[in-house]
Amino acid sequence: MKKITVSVVLASFLLFNGCASNNAFMDNVGKIGGTTAGAGIGAVIGKQLGGDRGIIVGALIGGGIGYLIGDEIDKRRAELAKIAEEEKVEVYSQNVTAKDLGVLNNDNTPSDNKEVLGDSFTVISDDNQFNVGSSSLNPKSTQLFTKFAEQYKNSDKKILIIGHTDDSGDSSFNQKLSEERAKNVGQIFSKQGIKESNIYYLGAGEINPIADNNSIDGAKKNRRVEIVELNDIKDISIYSSRTSSPEYFRKITPKTKNVRNVENEKVNIVENKTIETKKEITKNQQQVNMVESKSFIDFKGQKVSNNVFALKQEFGNSIQEKSFSLINKAYADNQTNVYVNCLYDKPRTVGKTKSLETNKDIVYSTTEFKKGLNEVPWIANIDTHLVGINPVGVLSNGSKITKNPKVTVYKDYKGNPNQKADLSVGSSVNTYQGSDGLIYRIFIEDNNSHLECMDIVFNEKNILNSKGVIYYTKNDGVYERDFNISQIKK
Repeated sequence: MKKITVSVVLASFLLFNGCASNNAFMDNVGKIGGTTAGAGIGAVIGKQLGGDRGIIVGALIGGGIGYLIGDEIDKRRAELAKIAEEEKVEVYSQNVTAKDLGVLNNDNTPSDNKEVLGDSFTVISDDNQFNVGSSSLNPKSTQLFTKFAEQYKNSDKKILIIGHTDDSGDSSFNQKLSEERAKNVGQIFSKQGIKESNIYYLGAGEINPIADNNSIDGAKKNRRVEIVELNDIKDISIYSSRTSSPEYFRKITPKTKNVRNVENEKVNIVENKTIETKKEITKNQQQVNMVESKSFIDFKGQKVSNNVFALKQEFGNSIQEKSFSLINKAYADNQTNVYVNCLYDKPRTVGKTKSLETNKDIVYSTTEFKKGLNEVPWIANIDTHLVGINPVGVLSNGSKITKNPKVTVYKDYKGNPNQKADLSVGSSVNTYQGSDGLIYRIFIEDNNSHLECMDIVFNEKNILNSKGVIYYTKNDGVYERDFNISQIKK
């Protein structure tokens, strides 16, 4: 059964990839051409997956996909593919279904509804479209996107332009760059007669990779512009709220704060490279201990020994949908080891979907939030300390955050409502959706704080039974402590 599923996904993907490079397919975009191309691709995939028997299964499945797509593909999609071939750009196209939108059933399982709600057309960006680090389109790329925009000018549906980057460099810069690129493309669409009120843009930055950022070719595919056509603003908001699964992110080496092994620390003086005396080392140790006694908050945890994600059981299995997965999906879904703890991750800036007409963010209604995560505060008692997180806001479909919370810590809290916080810091949040729970990953932004990050899994079936792990530094390393977390109702 898994072989069939993989064949379906990859056959449909390669079939549309062929639109940009296969003249035979472009000359026969109807039922016959679509069926023939689909069957051929299915046979190749079937051979790779299951030997000779796989060829038969793959051909049948590929043929079925080709027939359906060939029957439904319209003139615009064919014209877009022709333009891509003429301009020698890499493109991908697919139907957007209810399942693709990440709509969940009442039991939090992904919807299997395959009703077509819209269309997604992706253009892989290269140096001929945008210069490195620039959002400005050169004359050639302006001409390219003008041609694409002309194919949408008779549409009265909603158009969402999404800019994507790889995950190298600063995440906030990537998000801003991708937003500016998306807006510039949106303005080209407006100039072709499409109503500004129907155009939206989103800088997704690095959070929705479709290929492995650890390879040059994969990073290249992640630098792209996506054009999505949907019926209404509700579908736009759902589509743009998608988060990611981390298997395509670059591997992270932890950079912890305030960790010192003073006994082994050597200080080279520039001229004669002499080593600091034992007396000076002892003095430095005393100074560190003085700082620690004033600002340090010990949660009485255990020293971290590996990168294992401690809340794997609460999380379950990943259910993130990868619309353009470039690897075997069955393989991807088994990569549970990519869900390491927050020390091996980094904060990734989440963009806001904006209207081209007003340049303002779209507003989400209270019904679009996950239950219990509608921008309300949560608290945790960790050892003798009280930790507050406020606000916690997560959208129900896609699990995207709406705000980054502030983290406050009350040292040795004894229930005094007038006690002042000993620590109050900003944070950034990544989210990853699982079958049983949502990873809500908090990164502390204050470099002077001993707090590093927190992993929280909000239980999808019983939000009041949610758990977390806090990571913090001491002089000799990083420590972790688990905790339970409770909601404070507004």
